[in-house]
Amino acid sequence: MLFKIAMFAILLMAAISLFMALASLVRNQGSSGKTVKMLSYRVGFSLLLLLFLGLAQFMGWLQPHDLKGQPTAQPMISAPSQDKEGANDINETRETEN
Repeated sequence: MLFKIAMFAILLMAAISLFMALASLVRNQGSSGKTVKMLSYRVGFSLLLLLFLGLAQFMGWLQPHDLKGQPTAQPMISAPSQDKEGANDINETRETEN
């Protein structure tokens, strides 16, 4: 639950800084550095959110699921499987070529 609250707070801070930059742009016609400062805060919050999502995925706090909300049975990326027969066939062809 704490994870979801932290994610929501970071997302909310990014949105607030975006609207503060918009308000600064409208009021001052972009002449002050406040607009750039608020937009750079927004980029920082978005980057923090992305890193936090990556950490949560790595730590297992986030679990991938399908469209119905059921956990996925297999990992998204799987290593190719090698059977012993295929490996032997490759070795045999190399021996016959030499």
